[in-house]
Amino acid sequence: MATIVMIMILTLMPWNDRTTFWVAFCWLIFVWGVTTYTFVYPHYYIAKGIQLEKNHQCNRLDLIIKTYQAQIAELTTEQIEKMQKLIELREKISATKNSPLDLSKLTQYFTSLILPTTSFILGVIDIPILHKLLPLP
Repeated sequence: MATIVMIMILTLMPWNDRTTFWVAFCWLIFVWGVTTYTFVYPHYYIAKGIQLEKNHQCNRLDLIIKTYQAQIAELTTEQIEKMQKLIELREKISATKNSPLDLSKLTQYFTSLILPTTSFILGVIDIPILHKLLPLP
């Protein structure tokens, strides 16, 4: 949507060239800000929630494992295996990443920044070929 508005501003040029440039530039900055905010804000709080829950689960598992370790001499083979599984589970939990961010989301974010920027640059640069393709006043 931001790219469409940018193209409309720069193609139709509703104001003189200088004013159109500044309106389009302000629109570009606004789009960058909104895109960055809607990308960073949720990921930041989701990452905090993941970290908090990881710490909570690791602390709970630590208490259970310490209970088993305190009674290590009296444990049966089945209980020792259970303790080993709990230790493996704790290692898996602590090894997981804190961020829900994957590469595809990051590329979508950069694409959301690049498209309006490209349309701004193409709109500001006076390309004679575009005038032949788009016979607008």
